[in-house]
Amino acid sequence: MTLIVSVHVPDGIVLAADSLTTVTPDDSEEKKTLQNTQKIIPFCDKFGVGFSGSAYIKNKSLPYHIRSLEKELKKSRECPKYTRDAMAKIKAKLEGMLPQSTNCADNANYSVHLVGFERSTPVTYKCTISNQEDDNTTAIRGIGSLCTGYTEVIQTLCSLYGSLEEPTEHMPLFGQMSLKEGIRYAEFLIRTTELHQQFSRALPKVGGNIDVAVITPLDGFEWIRQQLYLEEPQTIIHEQ
Repeated sequence: MTLIVSVHVPDGIVLAADSLTTVTPDDSEEKKTLQNTQKIIPFCDKFGVGFSGSAYIKNKSLPYHIRSLEKELKKSRECPKYTRDAMAKIKAKLEGMLPQSTNCADNANYSVHLVGFERSTPVTYKCTISNQEDDNTTAIRGIGSLCTGYTEVIQTLCSLYGSLEEPTEHMPLFGQMSLKEGIRYAEFLIRTTELHQQFSRALPKVGGNIDVAVITPLDGFEWIRQQLYLEEPQTIIHEQ
């Protein structure tokens, strides 16, 4: 399982994800956890993409397929300008490969969490990739936050917040947050979920290192904290 968090604040979007993955080896019925899965990547320099659910299509990871798509778009100079167009291209690419996949395509459970801007308005799209014809894409625009994956703890917290139209005193001040505060809030949601699971009976679904990126209309996608191959997570100083 996974927790992908996007937080929209006045100056941009924070995109964060845990790195824990639960798998069942082919020769075993017991689940195992992997600690260093990459779940967010840049896309065409100005969008951020997060992944949850099944890890592979045609024996390649979702980040691999998205990076291949990005390479094709840059080569043909057809990179999307708006978030909705980026989601349409990603969805078409992944759904087009499902019928050819040997990874249980009929029962596929792939979720894509895409963030970017449409005429300076922050937008997060959340879409489930499947063989179904139904349009299963949802979106939020403007100030706020959206989570994908294991969201039970987040939903409990949000029950205290009320709504953006009728907020309670517990509602985060998204409209007054700096990017640094947005980063802290995204990490808070992931760490709170992880800590809750340490005291529950369930197998942990969220944990490990947290990758964090910031997307702004001025600078596009920028890493704040990123796992690197065979290294400790890298923290990039990002002044705001």
